[in-house]
Amino acid sequence: MSLFSDAEIVWWNDAAYSSNPVTLQMIEAEANVCVLSEIHDNARFRVKYW
Repeated sequence: MSLFSDAEIVWWNDAAYSSNPVTLQMIEAEANVCVLSEIHDNARFRVKYW
């Protein structure tokens, strides 16, 4: 996920990732969302930059 070190958030289906520790804590606290740790080949995902 280091490829997205400057992204505000990356999400795919019910998983999300952020290099920002505050945003990551919010992701971890969300009941229906897991932390995104990898993106599979040919996956369509979204990225929001600062």
